[in-house]
Amino acid sequence: MSALPISVMTATIASKAILFFLCYRIKTPTMSALSSDHRNDVFSNIVALTCGLIGSFAYRKEIRQEAIIIDPVGAILISFYIIFTWIRQANGQVKRLSGLTADPRFLSQITWITYHHSPLIEKIDT
Repeated sequence: MSALPISVMTATIASKAILFFLCYRIKTPTMSALSSDHRNDVFSNIVALTCGLIGSFAYRKEIRQEAIIIDPVGAILISFYIIFTWIRQANGQVKRLSGLTADPRFLSQITWITYHHSPLIEKIDT
């Protein structure tokens, strides 16, 4: 593996790590999904770079030839990790997708605020 792909992967890992920390600080569902995605990218790129380097060294016979299997094993591990994290993320969204609503008192407050926001509002359909 030459210096160019190693440099690109390292820059990707660094930029995704920065994006993860920036998104993680903002506590909204969208930023949570983005931070999870960036975290997955950091993890998968670190594993891919490490396994790729080991496989490359084994291919060039700089280390034991049997170590060449590390590259596909790393790809399988990355796949399982991403599948697991996205299933967990999807399970967290099932309640929202299946019709979970806010507390009736909260909905009443929002309706009152909306109705009294402007004299142009004549009625509200809830």
